[in-house]
Amino acid sequence: MALIPDDPKQRNALGGIVFCLVALYFANSMWYSGAKEELTAEQARLEILETQNRVAQTMAIRGGRDLEERMAVYERHLAQLEQLIPASEEVAALLAEMTRVSREVGVNLDLMRPEASEPGAFYTKETFEIRVLGEYHDVGRFLTRVASLPRIITPTDLQLERFPDPRGATDYVSPVQVTFRVQTYVVQDREGGGP
Repeated sequence: MALIPDDPKQRNALGGIVFCLVALYFANSMWYSGAKEELTAEQARLEILETQNRVAQTMAIRGGRDLEERMAVYERHLAQLEQLIPASEEVAALLAEMTRVSREVGVNLDLMRPEASEPGAFYTKETFEIRVLGEYHDVGRFLTRVASLPRIITPTDLQLERFPDPRGATDYVSPVQVTFRVQTYVVQDREGGGP
């Protein structure tokens, strides 16, 4: 029994079958080796992602406790800040306090004019134009006391100049006139909850 047939047609057919089998083997080997490399790369990537996920979960568990604590601190700070913001009915008391302070430090409160309110999402911005007349250091003490009132009230847009007619201010040696604005943010409804 011979492995190679004597008939040329059978020999050619057998050669074609062997060639096809060898070509199929090499094609499969090349495809398989490429797929194997790709699979190895994907497995390495999967391991890296799983490691990163474990680290992120650990940080989230640690950060979760820390996050709750930080949120509680933030809420306490926000509640304290809200107590410094006047309610709408407290603005008149703040203006009366500014008048009292002006008398204490020895300046003349010449003008106190409200400007248009600017409603916001949580607060309404109230602005007043103020003009005072007095000695330079007394005006500085007045501004300091205004900025130190028990509610948030901020002097802005300050314009300082010598008093135009010193004869009209006989109570002062060298009077200055200061025009500025005070701004405060008003809480309309404290019971309704803040931001």
